[in-house]
Amino acid sequence: MNSPPIVRFATVADVEAVAGLHAGRIAEGFLVTLGPAFLRRLYGRIVRSPRAFVLVADAPAAGGARRVDGFVAVADDTPALYREFVLHDGVLAGFAAAPGLMRAPRGSTGQQRRGVPS
Repeated sequence: MNSPPIVRFATVADVEAVAGLHAGRIAEGFLVTLGPAFLRRLYGRIVRSPRAFVLVADAPAAGGARRVDGFVAVADDTPALYREFVLHDGVLAGFAAAPGLMRAPRGSTGQQRRGVPS
């Protein structure tokens, strides 16, 4: 019998898996167009922020190990979280996002105008 998934708070060690899930399984929205490097930086900030958290579902994997099989990210104040992200990670996140912004500049400005996080 397989053991059930375990839901827990993500740590910095989970950031790579969470960003990979986002990049690989969420095909729509603005954030995915910015690429995995940007997503790693964003989720790294979310797991370190006092304004937000990520829950992960650990599923059984081969050999008794566990793997992150799902996640949900939550912020109690999204604009404040994004300000914190820009303050601490903005320059490096901008470099990470540049290739995606060059590929889809219309989508990036449209999301910013409407203020819709994706």
